[in-house]
Amino acid sequence: MRLLAIVPLLTACSGGCSSQAPPEFDRFRTDLGGNQVIRLTVQWPSPTSPANIPVELELGPEGASAAASQGRVTTDGNTVSFGDGDIMIPLVDVADQAADLYSELRSGLSDSAWTPIDAPRLGPLNVAADASWAELELPFDWARSERVQLAVDRDSGHLRYIIINTDDPPLTVSARPPRGGARTVTLTEGTQLGLAVSAYTVGKP
Repeated sequence: MRLLAIVPLLTACSGGCSSQAPPEFDRFRTDLGGNQVIRLTVQWPSPTSPANIPVELELGPEGASAAASQGRVTTDGNTVSFGDGDIMIPLVDVADQAADLYSELRSGLSDSAWTPIDAPRLGPLNVAADASWAELELPFDWARSERVQLAVDRDSGHLRYIIINTDDPPLTVSARPPRGGARTVTLTEGTQLGLAVSAYTVGKP
């Protein structure tokens, strides 16, 4: 999966929700389709520590971003940049994928295939067994090896969990900055990446 895998696989409903999406996801998708910004904190598994790494995610009508201790990646739906302030490195080679993915997210994943599922296993355990789950297949050639599983709270409709499954491990993120050559980050050596959502808010930009 390409760079925008870390701008997590969120949905929107600005163009009308797909009839394929389970109704339990309507509130979540309606939130994301509005003019406000969705802010999430996901707990990213650390490869070197038992403690997770908090990653702050934002999605709104102006673009999306992911920020952690190693930096910040942003997209306005057309361009992708890494860095903050005056130092913004363009990542040109993933711009087309970013535009496609951002458009699909803002349309409520209307071209993706939705399947309601039971709580899946993450390793040996079922996670968020009291939540509503669905599995999605994204409509992009570069995501053919990946499946995304989302969980929302049955009462509030807020996103609670994201699992990315790959049939072609390891799951990596690659980009080629203007200088320094290609950079590839391994997200997981196995077939699954599980991201618990520890905070979810909707507010003004």
